[in-house]
Amino acid sequence: MLPAIILAGGLGSRLQTVLKELPKPMAPVAGRPFLTYLLEQCRQQGVPEVILSVGYKWEAIQQYFGSSYHGMPLHYAVETDPLGTGGALRLAMQQAAADDYLVLNGDSFFDVSLQALSLFHASHRSVLTLALKEMTDFERYGKVETDLQGRILSFHEKGPCASGLINTGIYVVNRRWLQGQPLPERFSFEQDLMEKGVDQFPFFAQPQSGYFIDIGIPHDYARAKEEMGRFMLPPPLGRVAKLPGWTLFLDRDGVINEKLEGDYVRNLDSFTWKEGALDALAKLSRVFHRVVVVTNQQGIGKQLMTEEDLGTIHRHLLQKVAGAGGRIDAIYHAPQLAAEKSERRKPGTGMALEAQRDFPDIRFEESVMVGDSQGDMEFGSRLGMVNIFLGKREDTHPGSVISCSSLRELARWMEPYKT
Repeated sequence: MLPAIILAGGLGSRLQTVLKELPKPMAPVAGRPFLTYLLEQCRQQGVPEVILSVGYKWEAIQQYFGSSYHGMPLHYAVETDPLGTGGALRLAMQQAAADDYLVLNGDSFFDVSLQALSLFHASHRSVLTLALKEMTDFERYGKVETDLQGRILSFHEKGPCASGLINTGIYVVNRRWLQGQPLPERFSFEQDLMEKGVDQFPFFAQPQSGYFIDIGIPHDYARAKEEMGRFMLPPPLGRVAKLPGWTLFLDRDGVINEKLEGDYVRNLDSFTWKEGALDALAKLSRVFHRVVVVTNQQGIGKQLMTEEDLGTIHRHLLQKVAGAGGRIDAIYHAPQLAAEKSERRKPGTGMALEAQRDFPDIRFEESVMVGDSQGDMEFGSRLGMVNIFLGKREDTHPGSVISCSSLRELARWMEPYKT
């Protein structure tokens, strides 16, 4: 896999009302800077190192990410004066050693196979290869024309277009070729090199069909905040995830229904669904092979409610989910008091082991635990599950891989993977 350069010097003038003087790549999206999604894409696909081409307020980027991202080295090429996209890229390549580099724009995301793009570039002996995306009814992007072999014939300016291939801002660039071009210190990579050089140099392009978004305008930035959280799900729940045989374990109170602070859901009258949870359970049951609820219920141990009360609540839960077109395979509960330190009660693993006895196809290493407490996260970690914390995005708990705000949001992330 090739190393990468990310052009992360954007000012984001059209987003300043929401960015409050942050550089555009630091725009918060689902609780993380937008740049995180590009770095995660590189990390998950095996990019060995990344050079960040930075400028405006670059210290905020360095302070947040430091010198590595989950073990992937990060280097910084700092513009003291704006150099344009071409000048910034050429400055970054002064730190480069490889012949070819992946280049990503820091304000757009394309769910692309970087390896496929790199192999296409090498097989065509190209000096510049673009990742393209087919779109319909657009006017924000210029259209790219290619021949049957993928060689770029022309670039068309932005304007209303019924359909066509657009430049997504992901390239493979030959370093020696770029450094050899007689261009000024400040120049536009797109206008001064790509568009003017298309008849002179072998430029190629590879269309891919993944999700694409550019956060350059407020409308699309708002859309990114709603749609992009799923791209931070860890492998194999991430970009190419399919879940044959996977099990979803769910806590109940605070996840499926509203938690009563300082009290217990003692009867059906006090059971209130979390907003969107019922529909989310229906959708998630079409993604996962098994859906299992595991819930601590020491209200029974405290004699505040009975097993019969709990049974009434759980029958209601199962019937409602089934009526919505979903499925919960089983519900397990632990009535023991916390003081008993029972292994059945989370973070003890007793309920999960019982579920595995009832459903021998459950594999904990192919299971997800969704909960709203540290005990839930420890429960999943003890069994080797993937943990997802439900709560405020900034409250990612130790042992969890990601936070999301609700089951509805998780279901939206996982929707592309339904069977």
